[in-house]
Amino acid sequence: MSETQQLIEQTLNGDKKKFNILVKKYEKLVHNYIFLLCRNKETTQDIVQETFLRAYTYLSKYNSKYAFSTWLLTIAKNCYFSYIKKSRKLKIVKQGNKEMNTEFDYGEIDKNLNNLEKRVDIKYAIESLQNELKEVIVMKYYYDLRVKDISDILTIPEGTVKSRLFLARNELKRKLKD
Repeated sequence: MSETQQLIEQTLNGDKKKFNILVKKYEKLVHNYIFLLCRNKETTQDIVQETFLRAYTYLSKYNSKYAFSTWLLTIAKNCYFSYIKKSRKLKIVKQGNKEMNTEFDYGEIDKNLNNLEKRVDIKYAIESLQNELKEVIVMKYYYDLRVKDISDILTIPEGTVKSRLFLARNELKRKLKD
């Protein structure tokens, strides 16, 4: 039994402090995922809090057949979309947003200005994608998730994930070519 599974079992058996350990273990993963989608620190914090509240509430429904991180990111995705519906915001990312993500490590930035500009261009190109395309690109290339895991999190067929990845890559090529 994995450490995560033990923490889940102990939480379900009444040891609420063990859930705090789970939160600390997975908080950065959930935070980075949500921040990449909404690009707003306050909103991200609210959604992360709601994600762990729901995870705690529905922990007994967790199926250990799946990775806990997959289950948790599914909850995070649902919380994010609930937030979108509530706020009635259709456009998630604004072009030209000056706010930079200080939590997510984009890798060591080359001192060469051209490389920095290319990275910024790629970042803004990803941010400008339609939400459903951005979502799969982030999961695939930032979190290195397999197509099957993305399919499980988004509750869509693997073929749809592959199709969205294809469309997102083509759109990124087009945007970066200009």
